[in-house]
Amino acid sequence: MTATDLGTVRYEPPLSHSLPHARLNPTVLWTGPRWLRGATRWHRVRSGVQYPHFQHATFHAWCGQTITDENRPAAVDLPVDGAPLCGTCEGRAAGAGHPSPLGGAVALRFDPERLTPPRWCPGGGPYGAARHLGQMVGHRVVRCGACGELLPEINAYGWNPRYGQPRRHEPGPGLVPGCPLHAWRHLIQTSEGVACECAGLERAS
Repeated sequence: MTATDLGTVRYEPPLSHSLPHARLNPTVLWTGPRWLRGATRWHRVRSGVQYPHFQHATFHAWCGQTITDENRPAAVDLPVDGAPLCGTCEGRAAGAGHPSPLGGAVALRFDPERLTPPRWCPGGGPYGAARHLGQMVGHRVVRCGACGELLPEINAYGWNPRYGQPRRHEPGPGLVPGCPLHAWRHLIQTSEGVACECAGLERAS
């Protein structure tokens, strides 16, 4: 039985700060069991991925642990084997707005990283993640590769010139969709337009 057969609990995106890697490019699991059994307790699942070179899925608990479903009991309903639930997992999941059969009236809060558009567009300077994606359309006028807005070119002179890069700006309505693995941190130019680097690796592999 695979992880996605064990329930219909909706997961968070498995966002990662690691660089895209062709061999490790995983498939995102959006549903699966609510809990996985660890060594001494049950952990609440936050996200999951399936790596192409593993038969078992890999899950990330809300407490920060990584757990595979290989020979691990899983549950969607509240486990009744007597083992405790991880308190860190339950508090974070409840605070992030994930319903639980536990109930309770304690006010909790946790703000996970989600696919929320960033304050500053990743295509803008001086430290934009999507450098060299801008397209010059006029004298010192650049079309942002990440959101499509027309903007002034960043100062192209000095000790660290950046020709053809727009100035720092808020993302426009045409911002490219965020990658569920890397958000907007690793945008590149592909044959089909601007996308996350992992999409290009997947097509190349």
